[in-house]
Amino acid sequence: MHGPRLPRRRSCGRPIRTLLLQWQPGRHDLTEVSAHGLNMAVKAPPGRGFSLVELVIVVVIIGIIGAIAAPRLSGQAERAKESAVIGTWQAVTKAVDFYAAEHDGLSPAHSARSTVDTSGTNFVARLVQTTDSDGKSPGMFGPYLRDLPANPINRRRTVRINGAAAGANTHGWRFDSTTLEFLPDHSTVDELVAGGKLGGKGDLVVK
Repeated sequence: MHGPRLPRRRSCGRPIRTLLLQWQPGRHDLTEVSAHGLNMAVKAPPGRGFSLVELVIVVVIIGIIGAIAAPRLSGQAERAKESAVIGTWQAVTKAVDFYAAEHDGLSPAHSARSTVDTSGTNFVARLVQTTDSDGKSPGMFGPYLRDLPANPINRRRTVRINGAAAGANTHGWRFDSTTLEFLPDHSTVDELVAGGKLGGKGDLVVK
């Protein structure tokens, strides 16, 4: 004896309608199409990307802007360095002038009895330490500098006394014990001197 028969499930026999993306240039919409299977909803892709020609044009424009801006930025950097050199030079020449005023006209490049001392180390020591009337440490005068600043262009923090004219680029600074002229020693210092931006014994001229 058989049990009651269950009714058979009938197949729908009809395709399940799904939404698929049909993409066309310049148009992003969903088109209803017929297909067998599970229902799907496909999102539209993002906007159209750049073409190769458009990318090339952008690169060329960026290159042109860079070619225009680079020299200006470079020129500003050079002017900033020149201003730093002038400011540093002014500070040291004033320190030298103060030293001479308190040591009967002797510069830091002179020891007692007006003897020239060509040691750059002693020159700096007389400016950054206290000294007596003969330039010996310790004493009641000074100090006039915390430390000898580096030349902002060649980055050297040394000074030479006499010898080759300023611009040899062997030290940061050069001091002339005869003229009492203190100048930067970088190779392009002549441009600053010729332009009237640097002068002898602390006579600063800024144009």
